[in-house]
Amino acid sequence: MDPKAYEQVASLEDRHWWFLGRRRILRRVIARIPLPPAACILEVGCGSGGNLEMLSQFGQVFAVERSEIALPIARARGIGVVAEGELPHRIPFGSQQFDLIALLDVLEHLEEDKAALEALTKRLKPPGYMVITVPAYPWLWSTHDELNHHKRRYTPEQLRSLLKSVGLETYYLFQQLSLSIGSRDPPSPKGPTPQGEPESEDALALGQLAFS
Repeated sequence: MDPKAYEQVASLEDRHWWFLGRRRILRRVIARIPLPPAACILEVGCGSGGNLEMLSQFGQVFAVERSEIALPIARARGIGVVAEGELPHRIPFGSQQFDLIALLDVLEHLEEDKAALEALTKRLKPPGYMVITVPAYPWLWSTHDELNHHKRRYTPEQLRSLLKSVGLETYYLFQQLSLSIGSRDPPSPKGPTPQGEPESEDALALGQLAFS
């Protein structure tokens, strides 16, 4: 992403209606996940850290960011442990595994989106969850995508196929704010039961990793 964009986002994400509204949606989705009381949570590509406080409500937070501009801004929030790294080959925190991994508006920036998901799947603690947001629908491509260095937009079918290719079975999929929940095992009746969310050009996926 353009360095100036990090500074712009940092100045807006704690007060702008778009960030606040999407964070409320994410909070409701995550609240439905049966996480353990002391969950370990990883956000990859945390940017300037606008989601860290929300994520910290659900457990101990770790975060990864590669930008030299965004990294100190995220650390200055004093929430969790924020380390330098990038996907797919430089994920920090040793062999630490996580109950929840958040990948929020990151996948579309990566040349190797499948390799990134494969690397993150290995860092999930079974049964763990991965929350993913991406821009939806290639026909919505605009100069906004180019300015933000996006590689692609995803259709719900592409997102579902990508999850399946790394071993996650999609068993919920919504078309507006597209929400998919995937698992290697059949869904548990105690698992998340998301409902439709406000219309958005984002897609949001929640994938579950279980014992195979």
